[in-house]
Amino acid sequence: MAIGSNPYSLAGVYRVSLYFSGTEFPFSKESHLGILHMAESSKLEIPMIRLQITDGIKFFKKNPSLLVEGCQLRVSLVARDVADAEYTFRVNSIKNTPCATGDVIDIDGYLDCPKFWVETTNLTYANKTSNDVLAEVAGYAGLKYEGTVTADSQTWHGSKKRVHAFCSNVANHGYASQTSCMKLAVCLDGTMRYKDVAMLDTGSPVAKFIIGDIKQGYLTVVSHAPKNSGGSANRKAGYRQTHTEYSVYRADLYRNHTNLMADINEGGEFNMNSDVRGAVTSGAHIVSPIDYGNVHDDYHRASYQNKRGTALFNVGLDILTNMPAISKPKVRVFDTVSVTAPAALSEQNGLYVVVSHTIAITSGQYHEKFELTRRSAASDQSRSVASAKSFESTGTDLYKDEA
Repeated sequence: MAIGSNPYSLAGVYRVSLYFSGTEFPFSKESHLGILHMAESSKLEIPMIRLQITDGIKFFKKNPSLLVEGCQLRVSLVARDVADAEYTFRVNSIKNTPCATGDVIDIDGYLDCPKFWVETTNLTYANKTSNDVLAEVAGYAGLKYEGTVTADSQTWHGSKKRVHAFCSNVANHGYASQTSCMKLAVCLDGTMRYKDVAMLDTGSPVAKFIIGDIKQGYLTVVSHAPKNSGGSANRKAGYRQTHTEYSVYRADLYRNHTNLMADINEGGEFNMNSDVRGAVTSGAHIVSPIDYGNVHDDYHRASYQNKRGTALFNVGLDILTNMPAISKPKVRVFDTVSVTAPAALSEQNGLYVVVSHTIAITSGQYHEKFELTRRSAASDQSRSVASAKSFESTGTDLYKDEA
């Protein structure tokens, strides 16, 4: 990875080089970087870039073919004269605003994998698991792959969906076990990651963050914001929600699931308000399409289970660091990280899973933002009631757990 000859310098520590259609943009006093945001997230189907530069020397007016829709945009980041990382995108939209100091150019783009983001597929994958299918698609799209063994073999049909939408659909119906929670994300380094997140916030941390201190081996957090989405998670996926399956080929004509995934929580609990629970006689009722036997046995259960498992991760922490986590250690979506906080913030100590990661340069300042999450801890408070463990379906048994 070469260091550019005309980079944008940040406080003499970080340098950024931009290449449009293979040609380096010449940063200078007249031409500078305003905004650079690169984001990967389990909430995004593909990593995105937002870029704003001031072109004070009319570089693109003189070279109009370098910046067009679909052209390649390469970003090279350097820290302390060591090339840290390089990311490649395709330009999606361009806005040019003339001003007194030059042209202010706003650019949005997506990770350079058009086969994944733009192309549609009508392929059929016979007798393959979701992990097999996603590995094959990733290879076709030019992405690296890190997967998880699943138990969901069937025939999967592309049905002329866009490749990214097909992959999302496969992951949504992925199933590894009675307690799995399968999630998919594509990272800035061009890796598709398919993970059972129920296993992630108990593993070994890839990186260690520390709040309010500087310590060898830790990434210092300069700003943090805890959050809790328990209320909205309970409304969507708790409080007597029921999921019903109907089958025309099985002996069990229907199966009701209520509060699947409760048993993977820390302490086995959904933290729910007893007043609300007592006032609600029925919650959301989700009915799956009729099962004609052309999908794996847990296809519809998996869709519901993956959503319910995700809802358990309702304790979050947004952190900001100005240290380059893009180098060593390299932190990506679905990595397990640890957070160490001072005594006054001890409730924020522990392991988290990375949900989103954004590399940001704004007004000459470099930061990386991480959105972290973990499962809510069990509570003994009188207004928090526990749901029972999940039960395996047998025959026409209902999943009753008094959620």
